[in-house]
This record gives sequence, C-alpha cells and structure tokens, in this order.
Amino acid sequence: EALWAMLRDVPEGSKATVKKALVSAKSGLGIGNGYLQDVLYEAGILPMRRVSDMSGDDVARLCNAIKSVIHKAVELGGRDVERD
Repeated sequence: EALWAMLRDVPEGSKATVKKALVSAKSGLGIGNGYLQDVLYEAGILPMRRVSDMSGDDVARLCNAIKSVIHKAVELGGRDVERD
C-alpha cells in the first residue's frame, strides 16, 4: 500500500516513468539502479512505462518483485561492491 501511495504522489498528467518515480521517491525507497532494473524485469514492467498507466495489478507485481529481488540479494550476500 505504501508503494501505491508513493506512485499516486506523481502529479496527474505527469509523463514520469516508473523507474524515475522509484529512483526519485521522496519516501526513500532505497533501491539502487542495479536492483531496480532486476525488480522491473521480474515484474514485467518496462522502465519507461508511465506511472499514470499503472494498474493495481501492476503495483502488486512490482511489490512482489521488490520483495523477491531483495530477498535473493540478501541470500546471496549482496552485490560484490557491497561487501567488505
């Protein structure tokens, strides 16, 4: 629900893309570009898709993909540049 609220904060009629909205989220989503690309791929959402074209089902897939990708990253110990 928080993700849906964040996407609804994008002004109506805006040409903002999903990727741009998530990267520049005021709420501090905290997902970097590398993971975000994986999230969008897993959700089946093109990065250049407009937020205004997102449905409830799209947002649900996006939420599930965020959980899945971050969980996998933690299991694998993160990206190599994130390790000490």
